[in-house]
Amino acid sequence: MKRAFVTGASGLLGRALVDNLINNGFEVIALIHNTKIKDRASLTIIRGDITKRESFARYLEGVNVIFHLAGVVTDWAPRGLYYDVHVNGTKNLISAAVEHRVKNFIYVSTIDIFAHEKYKIVDENTPFTHSQIPYRKSKLIAYNLILKEASRGTIQPVILCPSWIYGPGDKIFIAEIIKQLKASQFVFIGNKHNYVPLVYTENLCKLMIDLSKKDIEPSSGVFIVSDINITWEQLIKVICNKIEAQYPRVSLPYSLSYFVGTVMEFYGHLIKRERRPLLTRTAVETVGRSVEADATKISKFIGYKPIVSFENGLEKTINSFISSR
Repeated sequence: MKRAFVTGASGLLGRALVDNLINNGFEVIALIHNTKIKDRASLTIIRGDITKRESFARYLEGVNVIFHLAGVVTDWAPRGLYYDVHVNGTKNLISAAVEHRVKNFIYVSTIDIFAHEKYKIVDENTPFTHSQIPYRKSKLIAYNLILKEASRGTIQPVILCPSWIYGPGDKIFIAEIIKQLKASQFVFIGNKHNYVPLVYTENLCKLMIDLSKKDIEPSSGVFIVSDINITWEQLIKVICNKIEAQYPRVSLPYSLSYFVGTVMEFYGHLIKRERRPLLTRTAVETVGRSVEADATKISKFIGYKPIVSFENGLEKTINSFISSR
C-alpha cells in the first residue's frame, strides 16, 4: 500500500484529495491546522503547522509521495502570513522530504504566478507575474524554491498550476458569488465578456493521483490545469438560473475597481475589520481581466480530460452551498 502525505488536507481540494486517495488504496497521513477532518480507516490525522517543521517532519518516514496543497486562500489575511505559509512552509516541507528521501513531490501552485493580467491566453511558457499582491508573489517564490531543489536532484516534483478551483464545500469562489448575487451586491469587474478558467476538484484530484504513479523528469513537470474557459456573463447567468437570483447589470471598469478595492482595503485595515471587504486588490487582479488557460501540455502528457463536466460540477457545488446554509 502506497503511503501519501497531504498538506492542506482540511481545505477544499485537500478534503477531496484525501477521499480520493483512500478510495484508490492509499494510506494517507493528513496534515491539518485548526480545522477538522473526518477520521476513517487508512487515515492518520496530524495536527500540526506547515510553518513549524518539528510538528510534522517525522511523519514523512516511509512516505512514498507528498501532495503539497497547504496555502492561504483568502484575500483578507495579514501580509506576513502568505510568506510564512507559502515560502517558509514550503522550505520546511522540502527539507523534511530531503531528510526522509521522499522524491515524489506533487505541488499545487496556481495560474496566478503567471502574468495573466498582461497575456490573455496563459500556458507554461507565459512570463511570470510582477504583481506585488502577497498571495501571487509568495506563491511564485515557493514555485522557484521547488524548481531550485529539483535541480539538485533531491526531489522530483510535479508542479500543477490550476485555474480557479471550484467544488462542493467551496467557501471562497462560487460561495462568494452566490452570497453577492443573493444580496444584489454583485458587479462585473471589467468586461462581462472576459473569460475565466475553471477546474473542478474531483477532476484535479484524479489527475494528481494519476501523476503520482508516473515517473516524470523535473524539467517536464510543470503543468497548467484547467477544464473550461467560460465568460463571466455565461458563468453568472448559469448561477443566477440555479439559485433564482436576478441577473446583475452593473459593470465597473478595471481601473476604477482597483481604486475602490484599494480604498476598501485601507479602510478595512484601519478599522481592523475581520471579514474581507466587498472588493480587494487581489480580487480585482484575479477576476478583472480576461484569462484563458491553455492546458494542452497536460492533455498531451497524460491524456487529461475532465471526468466531471462543468454543468455537473457547478450543480454539485451550488447544491453543497445551499445544503450547508
